[in-house]
Amino acid sequence: MIFVDRFGLKEPQVLINDNKDPNSEKNRAIQFIGNSQGDPVEFNIYRKEEVKKSLKLLFHDKCAYCESKIAHITYPHIEHWRPKKAVYEDKSHPGYYWLASGWDNLLLACSICNGQKHKGNKFPIEAMSKYARKSNHSITLEDPLLINPCLENPEHHLQYTELGGDWKYS
Repeated sequence: MIFVDRFGLKEPQVLINDNKDPNSEKNRAIQFIGNSQGDPVEFNIYRKEEVKKSLKLLFHDKCAYCESKIAHITYPHIEHWRPKKAVYEDKSHPGYYWLASGWDNLLLACSICNGQKHKGNKFPIEAMSKYARKSNHSITLEDPLLINPCLENPEHHLQYTELGGDWKYS
């Protein structure tokens, strides 16, 4: 895993437009899940071709986690760093539905890393930290244990030796 500088690439316009729209997928999800109003929402905007192309470019067609060239092993997945529909560690958490189309929450991943045996819906946080559960809760109060390679440099947490990778305990 390496640091990926997201600031070098503009957010796809389709995400910008949708997040400005009062009838957007994000706003409808907030109403349905967060406020128990309206109709169920199918999350689709993040799957648009413009978003896929931007993520492939940003990550150089590699998995954000294992750095495998994705086309060599599988089809690329658009990964939600903070899971959109559920959180494995907290069965009552509704997921980060308001971030489903958030550019900063989207990564490119291979099917192995994004599968339920690996990342899946996992989003562990420090024990003394509190999960944000609604769109009006602050995610800055969370202390994630999972590295987002676009937000922090993995080299500050991992070290590589002649025997392979290992965690740094600092």
